[in-house]
Amino acid sequence: MKIIGLTGASGSGKTSVGAILAARGGYIIDADKVARDVMKPGEPALDEIVRRFGSAALKDGELDRRALGELVFFDADSLRDLNDITHKYILSEIYNELERVKNEGEYEFIAIDAPLLVETGLHKAVDEIWLIRAARETSIKRVTERDDITDELAGARLDARSRLDEIERMASKIIDNSGDLERLEKLVDECLG
Repeated sequence: MKIIGLTGASGSGKTSVGAILAARGGYIIDADKVARDVMKPGEPALDEIVRRFGSAALKDGELDRRALGELVFFDADSLRDLNDITHKYILSEIYNELERVKNEGEYEFIAIDAPLLVETGLHKAVDEIWLIRAARETSIKRVTERDDITDELAGARLDARSRLDEIERMASKIIDNSGDLERLEKLVDECLG
């Protein structure tokens, strides 16, 4: 069973590519969804986050993603600390889900949608790396609309991904998602072969 790793900056369109792949018979593992699950109240990841960042990371007992983002995306040390806390939990869940889906054998392929596919070492578990790209202005617009944040914070999220040039050299496929959905579907179909 082929395993595809989808990666790219925030707002590049990884989720849209994942939706197209799901419609083509693939199973999608969404690392952002896994991250939200492992940071729910009562989970050890959230307890570690609160110990490191304090109650400013919480709102009504749950993780305040916006407040945490403002704490970490302008401070490289804080971002590194957050990643050190969360990645072990996220990766464990992704590997468990990957094995379960492979063993069930119900899908034609699996795609892992992971912004930090290479940075976490998750790329070693995939057969192909698909880098999804979009113009910076397009990505900022998508992120500000999706997450209801400022252009400045959206830009900081994009800037936190400093290794995209290196990832481009590793990528099996590069998809430019600066156009419309019809064009994106055509590009995904070409990559699937």
